[in-house]
Amino acid sequence: MKLEKMTYVDQAENVIDQLIKKNNGETKLNTNQIRNILDLFNNILSSMTISDTRELDAKLFEKLQYIRMKLLYMAGKDAEPRDGGAVNDFLKKSQLIDYIKGVKSIDDIKLLCKYMESLVAYHKYKNTIEFKQNDMRNNSAWKR
Repeated sequence: MKLEKMTYVDQAENVIDQLIKKNNGETKLNTNQIRNILDLFNNILSSMTISDTRELDAKLFEKLQYIRMKLLYMAGKDAEPRDGGAVNDFLKKSQLIDYIKGVKSIDDIKLLCKYMESLVAYHKYKNTIEFKQNDMRNNSAWKR
């Protein structure tokens, strides 16, 4: 699997929309969970910047494998018997595990980090918009 520079933002929006649609207007993934996932990607990005890494070496590959393992652990820890849990659902829809497996270059890592940032941005935006719309609907019912 490979992300595309021209479509990763649209893809992130689509993932969050699917999660919202599946869960009746909101994502089950909370802000803390998605921020913890983003932190994993920010750590690898900052380590690349600090060391001025220009090519995919064994150290970076090892960090990617650690992120993959950590994501799977988070999904397992969050798993619910009925639907697999919010983190697991997010990982499936976003295809983060597959994208990590497909990393072949530094540019792939940078794009993957941008994709993750886009997922967080849409998660925040869409949940805020949905919350406001639902709140307005609920308040208008009170006024009747």
